[in-house]
Amino acid sequence: MTISFSEKENPWVGNENSIWLATTLELCRNVDKFHFPIKLNAERKAHIIQLIHKTLSQSDIFSGLSLLLATEISPMDRQFLFEHFLIFGHPPQPHPGEAFVIDSSGQILFVLNIKDHVQLYALSTSQDLERSWTLLTKIEDALQKTIQFAFSEEFGYLTSDPMHTGTGLIVSAFMHVPALILEEKLASFLDEERQEAVFALNLYGNSEDFLGDILVLKNRYTLGVTEEIIISNIHKAALRLLAEENSARNELKKKKPEDAEDKISRAVGILQNSFSIGTSEALKALSLVKLGIELGWIKGIDLATINRLFFECRRAHLARRIGPQFSLEHAHAIRAEFLRQETKSLHFA
Repeated sequence: MTISFSEKENPWVGNENSIWLATTLELCRNVDKFHFPIKLNAERKAHIIQLIHKTLSQSDIFSGLSLLLATEISPMDRQFLFEHFLIFGHPPQPHPGEAFVIDSSGQILFVLNIKDHVQLYALSTSQDLERSWTLLTKIEDALQKTIQFAFSEEFGYLTSDPMHTGTGLIVSAFMHVPALILEEKLASFLDEERQEAVFALNLYGNSEDFLGDILVLKNRYTLGVTEEIIISNIHKAALRLLAEENSARNELKKKKPEDAEDKISRAVGILQNSFSIGTSEALKALSLVKLGIELGWIKGIDLATINRLFFECRRAHLARRIGPQFSLEHAHAIRAEFLRQETKSLHFA
C-alpha cells in the first residue's frame, strides 16, 4: 500500500514563509477502561482502531479519510508521514494493531496505538494557532460522542508518558533563524525563554545542533496549565523570536559582512556542484541560500522552491519523488543530483 498525496493536497506547495515555517499541534488521548498500547494485545488494539475510524468516518469535519495499517505500508511511507507532519524521530518498527488515519487535506494525522491510543496531529503553515486548536477541539468533540477518554479529576487526561499528562497538548513552532546563529545571538534569547515554560529542539527532537538552522519552540509543561496558556506561550515566544531574527537580518543587510557572504557563496557552490551530500549538509546549505534570497543577495529561485526543498531533500520525501530508482545505498548521490538540478539557476545578484 502506498500513501497517496497529490500536489494540491500538500500544504508545503507554494509555502513562502520566511521565518515561522510551520506549527504542529499534537493531542494525546487514551480510551477509558483500556490499558495503554504497550500493555494491550492485538485484538484490543484492532477494536480501538475500528472504533476510532468508524467515529471519524461518520463526522462531517473531514472531506475524506484513509486508514493505513502500520504493517501494510512500507517503512519509507511510515517515515514519509513522520517527515511530512514534522514528527520528531523515526517511526518505530510496526506491530499488529497499529495504524494511521490521514485526511485528504494532508494536514490532519491520527497515529493509533503506538504510544497512546490516539495521537492527533494538526499541521499548519499559518501563524494562526487558535484556528488549528479550534479544529482539534472539533475533532475531539466528534470522538467523544461515542468514546470516553481516560481522565482524572486530579491530573487531567492520562497518557502513557507522564510528561504529557494533563492537557495532553504539545505545540511545536518551527522557526528558521540563520541570522541569529550567524551573529551568535541565539543563546542569549534561549536563556530568556527557558523561564517562560518554552524550550528549543532541533528537527530530530534534541538540542545538540539546529539542523538547517531550524529551531523548534515547544511547550515544557502539559500539566498544571490550560490549553489556552500553552498556545499563548508558544505564540508569544515565536513572535519574539521572529522579531529578533528580523532584527539580525536587517543588521546583516546593512553591514553585509564578508564572512556571511562567504558562507552563503559556499552554500551555493555545495548545492550546485556536489556529487554526494548528506541530509544535514544539504539542510545547512539550503538554509544559507534561503537567507541569501531574503537578504536580496541571491536571485534565480523563489522562497516557495527553497521551502519545498527543505522537505524534499529528506530521505523519505526524496525516495517518493525519485521513485523506484531510489536506493539507500546511493541516497547521498541521488540527493546531490536532485539538488544540482533544482538550484542550477541560482546566482548572486
